[in-house]
Amino acid sequence: MVTAAKIKEAITRLMTGEEGKEVTRRAREIGQKLRAAVEDGGCSKDDLDGFIARVWRP
Repeated sequence: MVTAAKIKEAITRLMTGEEGKEVTRRAREIGQKLRAAVEDGGCSKDDLDGFIARVWRP
């Protein structure tokens, strides 16, 4: 069982330590890549548009 103290310790470490800064940096980087992928002309947007066009083809 995880104690409240262990949870508090982990949250504090993520919020104030270097580990937390790295997690935040990485999350921002991934977020930017995801936004680019779903923009017009982005790889995921193009793939989804192509799939929908094929599915709805008469």
